[in-house]
Amino acid sequence: MKPILPLPDDILRRIAADYPEEGTRHQVQLTLETLDVPEQHRVARCVLFAADRDFAQFLHMADLAKTDYRDAILCGEYEYEAGSARRVRNFTLPLEG
Repeated sequence: MKPILPLPDDILRRIAADYPEEGTRHQVQLTLETLDVPEQHRVARCVLFAADRDFAQFLHMADLAKTDYRDAILCGEYEYEAGSARRVRNFTLPLEG
């Protein structure tokens, strides 16, 4: 298992805003800290964005990221139009507000 890496402040702020209940917030933070994927912080931002404050959806997205992190990136950064995916967000950068 990969060691726990500290999450950047933008991700911590988003976790606190999206999951105000302490137990849930702790579980979300621990899950994202221990994601064993390339581009961990980018994937964490994608998972949070795609979950849209829904804890069940968060768990689904975290499992998806563990299976293939690229699927989580697709869900977070891309939108589909006319049968093709177009990148509309860049989560290599910090989350805004």
